[in-house]
Amino acid sequence: MEEDNLVESNDERAGTYEMFTKREALFRIKNIASDEWMYTPDPDYINNKQKDGMKVEWRNRITEWFQRIRQAYNLDTTTIFKAVNYMDRYLSKYSLDPVNFRLLVLGALFIATKVEELAIPTQHLAYHLSQGAFVPEDIQFMEIEILQCLQYRLHPITPIDYASLLIQLLPSTLTLETIKIRTDDLLSNFVFDYSILKFPASMQAVAAITCVLRILAIPQNYVILWLQELESCSFHYEHLSNASVNIQQCAQKFCNHLLLEQAADQEVERMLSNLGVAPEPSTADGGDTFDNFDNGMSTPPPQEQRPYSDHQDPDRDTPPGDVTLITPMLEDEENRAYNKRKW
Repeated sequence: MEEDNLVESNDERAGTYEMFTKREALFRIKNIASDEWMYTPDPDYINNKQKDGMKVEWRNRITEWFQRIRQAYNLDTTTIFKAVNYMDRYLSKYSLDPVNFRLLVLGALFIATKVEELAIPTQHLAYHLSQGAFVPEDIQFMEIEILQCLQYRLHPITPIDYASLLIQLLPSTLTLETIKIRTDDLLSNFVFDYSILKFPASMQAVAAITCVLRILAIPQNYVILWLQELESCSFHYEHLSNASVNIQQCAQKFCNHLLLEQAADQEVERMLSNLGVAPEPSTADGGDTFDNFDNGMSTPPPQEQRPYSDHQDPDRDTPPGDVTLITPMLEDEENRAYNKRKW
């Protein structure tokens, strides 16, 4: 008899709410897994395709900037995952200099917001985010370029999407919501990591869930049952000789991150205890939170955030004060590239 394990898919932004059984969840996984290869970028496109000076640091800074935008404008985490996917897939085909790279970043972000968000930032906002480097027509042209390059395939299944379905294959006696929160948070922390591209989205989800199950000390028999369920998911890489090795490498990457976080938390508690200060209770709700990296980017003093939503003026065309503008971020790289071209 099929286990009555209902999967809830709640997308408030799209206004949809679905419930389906464990068998239906498995059916959905099989369907999306068959098309996963179409949305997978070159895992080393910086070395294989980029010939105009792009470095890993560029991608790192831009993905961090995406997170600042997400927090300032209250965007969904999936929006950022898709924007990064569009950017990576475009860069897997075309080499860009710093100026066009910045234009690509804005185009990818704006397409992702149109796909995922109800309230869409205006083109004038991009003008201000780029400090006037690009006019709205530039953004529109780049959006068309991106759409054509991606062949209008704008709905990649992100690692978080896979995780939401794969977790439903676990026994319903477990606290699935806790596992989902921990897995989503773990996957979100790795959107910045260029090296994670060597692992397909579904593999990242499998590895992250495996790591979370280990950290939460889930009984081994539950994990084995779940792994047996995965054998029928028909992932496109499951027959490759190095598939299991790659999953183990990805899981180890995630586990090392969680173990470092745990060690850091324990060290903070120990220091506070030595000082006679009680640690503050955690306020984390498992939502879409990310570390606010600096990496030398000039950030204005913190100001009151003005999240972008459909309850606000959709024609607002100035960014909040706590969002780093995109132009200064690659300024040094652009100057160096320009100097190399000079006589």
